Amino acid sequence: MEGGGASYRRLVFLVLFLVGAAGSAIGFYATRGRELEDYALLALALWFLYLAWRIPRAPLERIALHAVRTVGLFLLFTVYMALLHLPDEGIWPSLLWTAVIYPGVYVALPPVTAKRFLARYFALLVLVSTAAYLQVTRTHGFSLAHLNTHLQWLLSQTALLVLSTMIFEMGVRAARAEQAEREARTDPLTGLANRRRFLEAVESELRRSERSGRHPAVLMLDVDGLKEVNDRHGHLAGDRLLTLVADHLKRATRAGDLAARLGGDEFAVLLYDCDAETALRVAERLCRSIGGERVGEVPVSVSVGLAVARPSEEAGALLERADRALYQAKRAGGNLVVPAS
Repeated sequence: MEGGGASYRRLVFLVLFLVGAAGSAIGFYATRGRELEDYALLALALWFLYLAWRIPRAPLERIALHAVRTVGLFLLFTVYMALLHLPDEGIWPSLLWTAVIYPGVYVALPPVTAKRFLARYFALLVLVSTAAYLQVTRTHGFSLAHLNTHLQWLLSQTALLVLSTMIFEMGVRAARAEQAEREARTDPLTGLANRRRFLEAVESELRRSERSGRHPAVLMLDVDGLKEVNDRHGHLAGDRLLTLVADHLKRATRAGDLAARLGGDEFAVLLYDCDAETALRVAERLCRSIGGERVGEVPVSVSVGLAVARPSEEAGALLERADRALYQAKRAGGNLVVPAS
């Protein structure tokens, strides 16, 4: 079963193949097949139609590889024919479009496959360009202008390949750094924010609230019954329980609030711009929704401590008040919300 991203890529490839087939057919019709190389456009149109037909059946990576191979072969053929019939000065404008293959391959293929393909493509490009130059020299004799054109052509292709690769590598490094930063702030089991991100968010929100005058609230939660679930059903069942609690937190909190797992069976929620009445309502909703769950014969619930930030209160003091309220809820038997004094 494919995700939405894969289905979207298939649709993009389908549109590109159909557009490519139509463009190639129009190009062939416009030339009327006057030259042998014009029939390459007809072959390209038919091949694009075949790839479009294969899209629902073939693996996505194979479709992409077929596509770039097709375009690569066509461009190599175009380069060879164009370099055989160069104008007196410069090159044909159509040759400038062949550079689109460099960024296109990085977009269409996985990184390792893209690099391998471009290495082979560039080697073939050098061979094709050299063969075209030798053929021109043998037919028309040596020309310094043509030698200069061929060398500049190869140098420009080298520069475009290197530039495309550098830009791609910079993007990959930036994406990896962003992923590493995201993982450093996310609990791997539940997908919620971790302790580091939660504490940073509390401190940031308290600074902002001093300017706005609208203060946040903090809920500290402890899962009742997690130890019994682990003892009776194993730690995998305990992990499933923690994930279940995280799902309840996501559904019960308001859009924009931050839910976090602080570690073990401890969770927390930062409620932005929240008065005591709203915070109590959210906390009680959490207690009711989670309190209806069971793992086997073990009932599940949460204890909640609630604290609304006071003017000029530090993050440590706010969290300590919420933690004391949580302790009182646990001592009272759990499945309870206790507002901080």
